[in-house]
Amino acid sequence: MARKSRKQIAVEEPVIESVSSEVFSTAIYARLSVENSGKSEKVDVIANQIEICKSYIAERPYLNLIDTYVDNGRTGTVFDRPEFNRLMNDIRTGKIKCLVVRDLSRFGRDYIEAGIYLERVFPQIGLRFIAIKENYDNFDTDGSGESLIIPLQNMINTLYSKDISRKVSTALKAQMESGEFKKRNLPYGYRWDEEHSNMVFDEETAPIVRKIFQWKIEGLSLPAIADRLDAMNAPNPEFQKYQVGVRTGNATAKKIWNKSSLTTILDNPHYVGDTVLGRTLNAIYKGVKNQHIDREEWIVFPNTHEAIISREDFQKVREMRDAAARTRVEKMERTEEIRATLINLYYNKHGTGYGSQPYSIPTRT
Repeated sequence: MARKSRKQIAVEEPVIESVSSEVFSTAIYARLSVENSGKSEKVDVIANQIEICKSYIAERPYLNLIDTYVDNGRTGTVFDRPEFNRLMNDIRTGKIKCLVVRDLSRFGRDYIEAGIYLERVFPQIGLRFIAIKENYDNFDTDGSGESLIIPLQNMINTLYSKDISRKVSTALKAQMESGEFKKRNLPYGYRWDEEHSNMVFDEETAPIVRKIFQWKIEGLSLPAIADRLDAMNAPNPEFQKYQVGVRTGNATAKKIWNKSSLTTILDNPHYVGDTVLGRTLNAIYKGVKNQHIDREEWIVFPNTHEAIISREDFQKVREMRDAAARTRVEKMERTEEIRATLINLYYNKHGTGYGSQPYSIPTRT
């Protein structure tokens, strides 16, 4: 019987995909809501975040660490943070091609804004985003399965923030009503005494507060008062916080006085010796951020500390400012029809952006 020939079967070699040789200029971003320097706690949380990210990057030769961005004492529910803004500017200019965070909550706790960055902004500009704890790398996801965890995690972070906000708001209100609450940042012109139990005059800034009220009573405008303070090189409230160590970082751009700083001082009832709490409401769980509360609802404890300004002078300034505000409103009402006929040269044809609304002048008091 003839022997059948065997056909030689060719074995196909596996195709090996070439690994990309691209090296990504990488940034680390770390954030903590309450400022931490490692001195008051056993663990420096910020340093721990950075160390975890550095270890991750060191094990991956395609990641080249360029810079580290740290927002210490900045809430995750707001994306307007100094170092985050610097980071985004470096991303836009092409300096940074990859961003590494320890976990998604360090990047942000607002579900909508975090989602916009992760699902729209970063993919459009080609930024590689890595969250170590979630084992997430946007260059390794395809929109199914594993990548669906990220929107869910963002939502969990938002809910966590709202829950913390509710608990903190409730606790703070109870402390305010019982008189146990202590202000973290004292009004400009005051400092803590040696026992850190009461507000006393700050010898450098209390005289400046008196001058501001005196000049306002004499009829000077806020810009004129600001010019005088700048001429005498008086430290403004923000710069003074850097001087005493309440703020950290570069304070070179915070020496100039502005209208908002003066308005805050002239409207602050603490200068007559009363402790006034609950002037603003900031409750994330209610969707409320920095909402001013009517004076009738303030929590007032009279004569709790030394007064820098007499009640008579404080009331005189308030009446002057209220009268000026009424005058502005009356002028606006008289010219409303005329202003409605004016053509806004800055009008945006899409109905958005600067100049899309009719001319108006704010009527703040």
